Amino acid sequence: DIIPHSSKSEVGGETPGRGASRRRIITDYNSTSSIAATGSKKNTTLLNQEMSLSGLAAKIRSTDGLTDAETFDLAGKDPTTIANAVTAAFAKPFENNVRLTFITGAGKLERQKYHEALAKTVTAALKEHGYEEGTDDPGTFKMQHDTNKNLKTVVVSPKLAGSGATDGDVPTDAFQSMGVGNGIRIPGSGSPVYMVSVCSENVFEKMIASKIQSWSQKKTCGAIFEEIAEIVQALQDSLFKGEPLSDPQQEFYDAVSLDTLALKAGIVKKTMAAQVESGNITKEEKAQLLEQVSSKLSAIEEEIGSSQGKPKKLAKLTETKQKLKKREEMLGKITPQPPHKLKNEVQITKLRTEMRPLEKLEAESRGRLLSIKETSMLTRKTEIEEEIVNLENSSREWFEGDDSFAVRVQASRDAAAEKRKQAAKKKTPGAGVSKSKPVTKWVTPGANKPGYWGAAPKKKPTASKPQAGKSGGMFAAMMDSDSDSD
Repeated sequence: DIIPHSSKSEVGGETPGRGASRRRIITDYNSTSSIAATGSKKNTTLLNQEMSLSGLAAKIRSTDGLTDAETFDLAGKDPTTIANAVTAAFAKPFENNVRLTFITGAGKLERQKYHEALAKTVTAALKEHGYEEGTDDPGTFKMQHDTNKNLKTVVVSPKLAGSGATDGDVPTDAFQSMGVGNGIRIPGSGSPVYMVSVCSENVFEKMIASKIQSWSQKKTCGAIFEEIAEIVQALQDSLFKGEPLSDPQQEFYDAVSLDTLALKAGIVKKTMAAQVESGNITKEEKAQLLEQVSSKLSAIEEEIGSSQGKPKKLAKLTETKQKLKKREEMLGKITPQPPHKLKNEVQITKLRTEMRPLEKLEAESRGRLLSIKETSMLTRKTEIEEEIVNLENSSREWFEGDDSFAVRVQASRDAAAEKRKQAAKKKTPGAGVSKSKPVTKWVTPGANKPGYWGAAPKKKPTASKPQAGKSGGMFAAMMDSDSDSD
């Protein structure tokens, strides 16, 4: 039967709130619609839920709050059974953070124990509940290949109660409706939006350096702070009206300060301006900035035309126009920088190196039958390609738009292709021979045939397109914002 194997994982600390300074105005309500139940009521709810499940589904749910990490070996299990179990187990969010690993395949010695469709079955069932691939945030999963143990796994970070919708319509980092009737939406606990909202200024500066690197990401982050400030104000207004908040809303309200949000928004604005002045922007970001300036200049020109006879207003508009012209000139002189590398670039490079001899084998074996060893080697090539795509997708950073991420992934692939091209030139027979040296008179048949590195370019395997992460309407609106760095 399915045996869970316990393992240790790092447990993040809780973010201290400001409960002492802000208390819930209404304390005597007993609303059953509150999402986060407490005490014995929570335990009873979980107990009833476990009793309604059986088999593997019940074992998966039993990990909630008991362990930090569990592994389930799916050897010998039918895909239909697995699909039903996963669908039932992840139908509702978990109360506690736990890392679940499902073994869905193994090397050639153990491969026959696993149905070939297990990985797709598990991920398809997760996607039905809105789980996304590529990160470690709640409500996501990753497909991995443990080369040391030669095992294929699906690692799941379950959705947490109060951190996302259960119907899968809204991604894990979007704003969720956590009210008891007020309809105010707050960010999911543990999501990037939540993290930047509740952290201190010092911690936020470190986040910018490691997780919000590009100008475009910072621009989106700045817009998010405006959204968060509106949410906090709405929660405060609700309390002043005597309306109760749900537990997640109260926790978020206690943890976030409007003053701190304003300070962090200032940090974002300052770092964006510095990034532009230093020329550390991409080609796409430069084009966006120039378009913003051009749009503002057009608006100023129109306003100047309609302000004739108003000397004070005309002088002010003329001054603004001159500033915009200087900014346009400054932006025009910037030499765009390549996008920063993927965070998993080192692992991806190692896998690409491992795949090169396998690509050579694939090219040389076309049109003939393969040996068992060769077939096994080419199977590994397919596995490597899948691992590379997974590592690419998991390199997506906070508040990174689909287009920006696609550019970074393509830049990584282009750099790898160029590196291979240069390596091929160096290894081409006769590539470094001086023209002044005498040419051999006698040539044996076939001697002039180019070797592997000098052969005509082989057809490259179709690269998997990087999976664009889902994004809510809020984030789409943010990316369309015309706000500038200054």
